[in-house]
Amino acid sequence: MILIPFLLFSALSAPRDAMGHRSRRHRKSRIEQGSENPISHQDFNFDMPQDGSFDQIDDSFPNTDLRQDGSRVCKKGYISDSTIDKRGCWKCDKECDSVSQCSYPGNCIARIPKINNYNVKNINKSNFVVVNYRIPNFYFKKDPKQAFCKYDDSVVEATVVNVKQIFCPSIDSPFTKLAISFDQQSWSPIQGANQQKSSGLPYIIIGIVIGVVIVGLAGFAFLLKNKKVSKAPHRESNSKPLAYFPTVEDGEKKPSYY
Repeated sequence: MILIPFLLFSALSAPRDAMGHRSRRHRKSRIEQGSENPISHQDFNFDMPQDGSFDQIDDSFPNTDLRQDGSRVCKKGYISDSTIDKRGCWKCDKECDSVSQCSYPGNCIARIPKINNYNVKNINKSNFVVVNYRIPNFYFKKDPKQAFCKYDDSVVEATVVNVKQIFCPSIDSPFTKLAISFDQQSWSPIQGANQQKSSGLPYIIIGIVIGVVIVGLAGFAFLLKNKKVSKAPHRESNSKPLAYFPTVEDGEKKPSYY
């Protein structure tokens, strides 16, 4: 009879939560005390392949499947990178263009180009800055649809030639910085520059210089030729002949030396 009140007091004095249930810590201590094999990590089969219900519960690795070796792979139709163990896999609702990549969490982001070199050319009486570029570690499936050039803070639309070259329209004012982009957001590293639109005057000057040189050479050759002719020996009109030969009329006897 004395033992019954003691047991009731122990039960009522156990820690309880707001709902009147005993706390998890209290229950866990009871399990560990009353079992020779406590609950462990292996009891929940965390190392075994999981079905879709596991992915829905664990949002840390969305759209992934767990392999037997503990590594993760993307589900069919999803992609990822080296961050699969940090943010899982994703996909883009629409197909990205030839210079864009489907990036987390599912947006098409244009790749950042890099300018190899550039120069100014006159094409069809218009000045262009011809830019040769590349995108590191990227394979183009087709030519980009559009491209843009930025001179300092001025942005102009470029003409796409191929997957390695674009034509940037030249501007009237000088510029000190040049960059290119495919979406006006992801710009290439800035290239230093100092270019001004050409008026075509240098080409005219070069043509005049070449013409003057040709005329000068022709005139020099003509004078040299005349100088050589003037030094050639010639006989004066009033000089005496070196020998006389008698003339023979018709019917006369010719001299013996004929």
